[in-house]
Amino acid sequence: MRFNKMKSKLANGEPALGVTLQEVSLQSAEILGLLGFDYINIDCLHSSLNVESVVPMVLAAELRGITTLVRVPENRAEVILPYLDAGVHGIIVAEMDNAETARRLVDAVKFEPEGKRSLASVHASDFGLTEPLAKYAVSANCETMAIGIVESAIGIDNIEEILSTQGLDAVIIGTTDLSKALGVTGQPDHPLMQDAMNKILAVGKKTGKTIGITLKNGEDPKSMINKGFGIIGVHLKALLISAAKKHLSDARG
Repeated sequence: MRFNKMKSKLANGEPALGVTLQEVSLQSAEILGLLGFDYINIDCLHSSLNVESVVPMVLAAELRGITTLVRVPENRAEVILPYLDAGVHGIIVAEMDNAETARRLVDAVKFEPEGKRSLASVHASDFGLTEPLAKYAVSANCETMAIGIVESAIGIDNIEEILSTQGLDAVIIGTTDLSKALGVTGQPDHPLMQDAMNKILAVGKKTGKTIGITLKNGEDPKSMINKGFGIIGVHLKALLISAAKKHLSDARG
């Protein structure tokens, strides 16, 4: 299994910085890797992307040594497996509300004895040509990542059992849907939101699990790192909008 830059940095106590992509862009995958980002998150939930469109982006990312994650549309093994076979390092699943959903994700991502993933001669395993499949399965369990998104009041209530799930690597706070669920849509600084995020961070520290967040326009990544977030994401569109606004402002005075 190819080296997972993101997982290595997290294991060393360093934050992982990444960008979410919602469109096919091989150049973006390469450029982000060359710039020094740790991962790309290919969003197949809020886009028209699918396995066929993800494959060339994985190849481009491999060329530049950047970790690939995919946010899948469903937490089902038959949906998740083709992305893993294509070579992605990690799977992100939304609506992680309890330990059962966390366990289902881990079972789909990991080979036995950690999970129930099916093994085959595919791109991820170099078609069985560079090492025995049994050896690949061991290395894949070390390099792959299972990540859930907590974005509901139920998920907050069950955060301890979720983060205690063996094999789950991290949880990302879905701030937009969580704020909607808590009745404070679009207000990340509302006390209800801050209490929820602080609770997740505290349980993450207790269980040794990484907590992530996706930044909105204008949010400071350094302040999030100082709060204890280990995964710091941002949408490519947010970076584009910010740079475009500055360019127009600079040009027009």
